[in-house]
Amino acid sequence: GRRGPFAADPWPVDALGGRVCFVEPVKAIRKLKICWQLPDVLEGSEEFYPTSILTHLLGHEGSGSILSYLKRAGLANALSAGTGFVVRGFSVLTVTIDLTEKGVHQYVDVAHAVFAYLNLIRGMDAAEWTRVGEESKALNRVAFEWKNRESPVKHVQSIARKMPRYSPERILTGGWIWGDIDYQREKQLLDRLTLDNCTFVLADPDVSKTVSLDQSEKWYGTKHAFKPLDTADQQN
Repeated sequence: GRRGPFAADPWPVDALGGRVCFVEPVKAIRKLKICWQLPDVLEGSEEFYPTSILTHLLGHEGSGSILSYLKRAGLANALSAGTGFVVRGFSVLTVTIDLTEKGVHQYVDVAHAVFAYLNLIRGMDAAEWTRVGEESKALNRVAFEWKNRESPVKHVQSIARKMPRYSPERILTGGWIWGDIDYQREKQLLDRLTLDNCTFVLADPDVSKTVSLDQSEKWYGTKHAFKPLDTADQQN
């Protein structure tokens, strides 16, 4: 039978509040992920994909963006933002930052820059929200109209994922072509992007030199450890 929705807040309380999962990857990658648990963003929303404006702002790469600041500081090479995990009951919005070696050592400063930028977004007035919303809406339409041809398998997978959430006439365009933008819901989701409601993942091939990795993942044996974000570091 069809499964019911998952819990709206699936992560245990002790997994939030700035806890860091240090991971030793097989590949030589250095990444910081900041993950927030959110309600099911697609619930009752067919004309507009909530968090789209937030991820557009967070993932912006031009002047004044998080990435431009981190690049100037020599802390990061790339940044992306998206709500890539959406199931019935909850969603996860993630900011992923490709770090330099300096950025790994100063990952708390990198995280601080993200939260400072969120505070700037909170200070936007109605006109700024409308400007960014209409810009995002137009860019999404252009991306849909000019998107590359997908392989048949990926196309079918995409349609299958959308079928439980969208009406038949919206299955192909859902998430791409927006109707009315729900700015109020976007701001409500922004209010949940706090330190108390997030967790961090830091991947670094040299992490074992500074952190005792006392756990192994069940299936692949990945070495990792959970540590609280140092209180003093949060204040820097």
